[in-house]
Amino acid sequence: MPKAQRTKSKLRSKDSSIRSRKSAVDNKQVIEKPFDNVQITTKESIVEELDNVASKNLKRKIRHDAWLEKLDTSYNAKQQQKKKADKRKNGLKTDLSSFSDILNTIKIEPKIPVQEVEAATAPAPVKPAVLPSTSFKSKKARKKAEMQEILRFQKVMQHSAFQQNPMATIRQHVQNTFANEIA
Repeated sequence: MPKAQRTKSKLRSKDSSIRSRKSAVDNKQVIEKPFDNVQITTKESIVEELDNVASKNLKRKIRHDAWLEKLDTSYNAKQQQKKKADKRKNGLKTDLSSFSDILNTIKIEPKIPVQEVEAATAPAPVKPAVLPSTSFKSKKARKKAEMQEILRFQKVMQHSAFQQNPMATIRQHVQNTFANEIA
């Protein structure tokens, strides 16, 4: 069943003007301000007002920047204290200057004679690369070549020349493996 329609009526009567309300003041009690106290707006006063608004925004920005700086300095201070605490916990408590003097007096003698090092680093005749630089035709061929390379590398690691001079041996291994690409 539909709602019953209400007739519309005005909420206020015509007598309830602003002056007839309880909180209103009678017309006789209202005192008008004299014209002398009223400021006349001129171009200069408008410019001053705009300057005040700009300075207000500027002051707000300055306060905000100061607040951000305060936060930043407190964060940085905490981080520095944290670093100092970590250094105290983990830092070395000995003076290492005496060790540097001792290290300067020690002479390093090579374990391998110079002739063997030169022979190991001498360029070998160019051989065809073990791994061809061209792409493999199938996954199976590529996988097989990778397995062969792993086995070859393990043999190199166990070789006595590698254990005596690893860098020269690795250089030689790379030259043998990728001869066509380097040359």
